[in-house]
Amino acid sequence: MKLLTITASQPGFYVDYKNLSNDLNVDQRTIANYISYLEYALFLQKLYNYSNNLLASEKKVRRLYPCNTAFTLALNPQAELPAVLEQFFVNSLDAKFFLKTPQKEEIDIIHAHDKGVLPVEIKIKKRINRDDVKTLFKFLERNKLNKALLVTLDTETKFEKESLLIEAIPYWKYWSIKKMTT
Repeated sequence: MKLLTITASQPGFYVDYKNLSNDLNVDQRTIANYISYLEYALFLQKLYNYSNNLLASEKKVRRLYPCNTAFTLALNPQAELPAVLEQFFVNSLDAKFFLKTPQKEEIDIIHAHDKGVLPVEIKIKKRINRDDVKTLFKFLERNKLNKALLVTLDTETKFEKESLLIEAIPYWKYWSIKKMTT
């Protein structure tokens, strides 16, 4: 229950078994087992740091989310909208990867599917500007991709740079977003 409460209070937190085991005064192998059980029981969803090498992804830092926003809201009624919406899209897009580089660049979801890879950033705030898409453009250039998605509060626009396109869509256009990722 403690692990679920911690995850609900910080959806998407970076899990470090050693630090978590010290904080909870439980062996880190036990923590790893509990997280595995909670995943299997569909209470938690684990995301891996994106890499073309699956073995490298397995060794890097991971993020944990409750498998349903209802868990978050039940265990943390004061959860803020940006965190809940990020979790909603992680859950609904069945995300497996995120990106965190050594330079501290982050992308919330790297949606890898049979058609390719689509980076998805969740920015729930009033104003969206070009600074909010810098990391997405860098990722697109590095991975030779041409399209990314930015989920926003209410901004609908397109950011273009040469042949690269980042489409900003308000979160409430959920079906449009879902259609783009399938």
